[in-house]
Amino acid sequence: MFLKNGISGIAGFLDLAIVPIKSALAGDPGSGQDPSGAVVRKIALVEEADGVSVEKVLFSGETDAVQSRAIELIKAGRKMVLEGFPLEEIAAWCFAHNYRWRFHNHFPAKNAFILEPGKNSFSDAKEAGAKT
Repeated sequence: MFLKNGISGIAGFLDLAIVPIKSALAGDPGSGQDPSGAVVRKIALVEEADGVSVEKVLFSGETDAVQSRAIELIKAGRKMVLEGFPLEEIAAWCFAHNYRWRFHNHFPAKNAFILEPGKNSFSDAKEAGAKT
């Protein structure tokens, strides 16, 4: 009898040890992925008032629709947070449209970046003290 209970106790312990592995392989529900396996991309506008930054989620969805909306906002010169986009894509957009990017450290977000309009060379020269 003791042996039977001891084995079942070990089996229960092994089940507990395997649960994190099973959940990691199945995918975390808060990982930014759709249950179908597609990556969900999000756009949030950053608005600053009285020294406080507020993020307002503007758009969330599949790749093609979100990409076109992000390009529209970049062309409009808006500061935003993009989530679920690959770094290569963000860097290419920033280079092409004179934007700056940095990582956004927000807990549930993965691959999140803050994008803001860059300064033009004329304003950079004025800040450096050049006479115009």
